[in-house]
Amino acid sequence: MLKQGEVHVWRARRGVALGEILARYLGRVPGRFEKGPHGKPRLAGENGWLRFNLSHSGDVTLIAVARDAEVGVDVERIRPVIEMRAIARRWLGRDDIADEREFFRAWTRHEAMVKALGVGLSGAAESFDGFVAEIDAGPGYAAAAAVLAPNKMRQPGMAPFSKKGPYQADAFYFQVLPWGACSNSQPCPSCF
Repeated sequence: MLKQGEVHVWRARRGVALGEILARYLGRVPGRFEKGPHGKPRLAGENGWLRFNLSHSGDVTLIAVARDAEVGVDVERIRPVIEMRAIARRWLGRDDIADEREFFRAWTRHEAMVKALGVGLSGAAESFDGFVAEIDAGPGYAAAAAVLAPNKMRQPGMAPFSKKGPYQADAFYFQVLPWGACSNSQPCPSCF
């Protein structure tokens, strides 16, 4: 069961169909998909309460799902990047990136946010009002998930999002679930 305020992030092997994971929450094969205002895929009609996002890099696929809250996820294999500092300055507004690991940690947080917003990389992450959590995608990878937080879901006294951190999930519970770890028809804490 996916509760309000939870984000489940499935760590799956490459090739696992998105429909297989969404069916676990819907109790049936997902129906029709449609595109949001900026092209982000979503479930149409009565299944629209289930929000999702997918990312893959190398052998790792991450699928994030949430109830009635827009979600974004990104995973990147850590690798050399040509003109890393120029990219960080232009897209992340950061001049303090020291190495590829730090770059991809910042990049995945940024991309997860703009994917949650549904605006693509040219979108402004500064308008992001939500929560970001780094996700363990395994050795040699950086990953993050983000969820928009409508004002009614904000917790009193919570610090606003900052580009340089902290990256917390105070009001949302981010649970990472490995695909195929149990035979239960629903995600369960014993899976990870």
